[in-house]
Amino acid sequence: MSQTIVFATVNRFTPWLLAMLLAGCAFTTTPGSITTGMSSANALASAGEPSLKMPLQGGERWFYVQGWYDMRTIAVDMEGTERRIARIVPALTETHINQIQPGMAADAVSFLIGPPYRQVVFQRLGATAWDYRFRDTWGYMVELSVMVDAQNRVVGKVLQRIEPVDRD
Repeated sequence: MSQTIVFATVNRFTPWLLAMLLAGCAFTTTPGSITTGMSSANALASAGEPSLKMPLQGGERWFYVQGWYDMRTIAVDMEGTERRIARIVPALTETHINQIQPGMAADAVSFLIGPPYRQVVFQRLGATAWDYRFRDTWGYMVELSVMVDAQNRVVGKVLQRIEPVDRD
């Protein structure tokens, strides 16, 4: 009897499970399948639509956000009249984060590290937190909040390391 129930339960959830697995495969499709020199049309066919597109002198910068909790952001620079990939670089890095300073335009932040995974509006402060997650050089997960005011200028940033929970 229990075998029948388990089998029926598995069968009932099989379409859902299959859909989740396929969605996971689509989500984990990485820009690793794209290479420098590839056309924008081939890049779109291979890696899908980017999370953000921004103008770049002589081209366009595409951002692909990947990983659990958006912890990996890749910048893909398309250049030339044929829009071919010139560079593929990690965007959400400590080097880029250290360049974010008060007074910087919000667009410059997006150009450096890509789109936030979440925006939280603080009405009383008149600012919006752009939240990002990444792994630091020590391998810890870090939450970055870039505070942007109503004039779309950075007023500050906060980094908080998220320590793993001990299960002892």
